[in-house]
Amino acid sequence: MFSQTKSLKLTYDINLMFTQDMIYKGELISDGKSAIFKLYRKEANDTTSLIFSNEKKTFELVYDFKNEKFIIEENSPFIEWNINTNSSIVNNMECLEATAEFAGRKYKVWFTTEIPISFGIFRLHNLPGAIIKLEDTTNEVVAFLDKIEYIDNYNFNYDFEQIKNTNRVERNQYYKNIEKSIFEVSNRLKTLQNKDFESEVEIKKIKMVEMID
Repeated sequence: MFSQTKSLKLTYDINLMFTQDMIYKGELISDGKSAIFKLYRKEANDTTSLIFSNEKKTFELVYDFKNEKFIIEENSPFIEWNINTNSSIVNNMECLEATAEFAGRKYKVWFTTEIPISFGIFRLHNLPGAIIKLEDTTNEVVAFLDKIEYIDNYNFNYDFEQIKNTNRVERNQYYKNIEKSIFEVSNRLKTLQNKDFESEVEIKKIKMVEMID
């Protein structure tokens, strides 16, 4: 499956349906020891998320409202998957079904041991095979495997070097900063409203793939 020069690349179609249906492409590249996950808009081809993972750490590149870059550095999560031993065919591959709760969401995935890779979409790791299909119980996060290919001499160190010196931020603090920015923008909109025109700007809790209470 892996060699000193070849890495596995899995490409996904990903729908994130938080306030509107947003279609993304996801790329998971791994040599079996490390992985890089890239999420980008299908129509714009701009990277919106980048997660470098190894056995001990994950480094997630995030942006604030001013488009400044930060890194959320965390221990690689251990996710306790409940695996159903009944198999089914998904995307022409024999798959097993697994469920787990992680970061505020309940997931159901279909994975195959025909592709023995423990890294997954976003930070959904620790399965004994590649994720072929994924959905959460709210249907806000849905993903399907689109393509499998091998690439030569992929430089994981290059990706890591690009992000490792970026400013660190805690995930909780990052989410609070985003919500604070939304609140400040909403307050400015209220002050600009005509006094004779009454309307309400509703502040909703921001939604992301990983949700923090």
